[in-house]
Amino acid sequence: TTYLHDQDYQETAMRRLIDWAGSEEDKTYLSDESRLLAAKALAWLFTSTNIPFRDAATKALVALLENNISVIIELLKAFKEVNDPYVVERIFAAAYGAVLRSEQLAGIAELSEYIIDSLFKEEEVYPNILVRDYARNIVEYAHYKECLNVVNLEIIRPPYRSSFPATFPTNEEIDAYEFDYKSETFKDYFWSQNAILSSMVTEYGRGVGSYGDFGRYEFQSAVYNWENFDPNDLSNYACKLIFERYGYDVEKHGKFDQSAKSGDRYRNVKERIGKKYQWIALYEILARLADNHKMVDNSSSWKKKKYIWCQGPWEPFVRNIDPTVVNSRKNIKKIKIQHKFNDSAPARTVYKMNSS
Repeated sequence: TTYLHDQDYQETAMRRLIDWAGSEEDKTYLSDESRLLAAKALAWLFTSTNIPFRDAATKALVALLENNISVIIELLKAFKEVNDPYVVERIFAAAYGAVLRSEQLAGIAELSEYIIDSLFKEEEVYPNILVRDYARNIVEYAHYKECLNVVNLEIIRPPYRSSFPATFPTNEEIDAYEFDYKSETFKDYFWSQNAILSSMVTEYGRGVGSYGDFGRYEFQSAVYNWENFDPNDLSNYACKLIFERYGYDVEKHGKFDQSAKSGDRYRNVKERIGKKYQWIALYEILARLADNHKMVDNSSSWKKKKYIWCQGPWEPFVRNIDPTVVNSRKNIKKIKIQHKFNDSAPARTVYKMNSS
């Protein structure tokens, strides 16, 4: 993951693999074995915290798997036990994109049956709201195309099965993860662990107005409709997942995170490993919330609220890529346009991506 962070320039083997896989050149000469090997190489790039690099690898995998559904099945099997949700998420995203873009649907029934058996029939359905959505929609598409006969489609539809804690870590428990910068044993890279804790603070989560951008604008915004829960409690739960389950280790990750470029919530390009774990925690908590508790129906009035089961990552909207749109980098042009919100507002320059 750390090595891949800066491998997004043209001369690297990874960038050449992405450009080749994503190109429109004929690849029908590839055997299934060769295509699978290339797919595996692309899939390992999904661990990266370099967002444009990870996105480009995802879309390249979509192009490589298009019209080759049998290879998708073997790829999913190969990564069945991988323990990085970033990898699992994007493999399913690429599979979904490839299926929807395919004209040759041979193997879609077998793919759907594998997904049902390996994911939706599990005692606990993979607790990631994005993975579930991609997996579900592959099966839904197979059913829509009349390629699959499922007796009970409800098995692929929410709510799913997962556990949810009855209590949450206290502020004191989470604050114990923070390093005291005044201590004689404090090292510069310890700031990387402290950055996770400060980033995860929700609005008034510690009784003050100071909060982290991620905690307030990403995490709290996403869990807002589950009004019976204090966002601070859920944020504490996320922090515990990051350190206790995902295994963030400042000795392993701190020096890298200290030097990793980071932007604000509008300009995320290259992120910390800690931020990667924050995203994973958000997607897991949303999945577990959606399984065990209803959310406020936004179409109902505040005077007479209705409660519904969350149906997917569009409520709230947390999707982070459209895998059905694949464009070669070389065919992308920036078109500069002037946009005014109203007559009294100054014009704002917007760059629109347009495929030539």
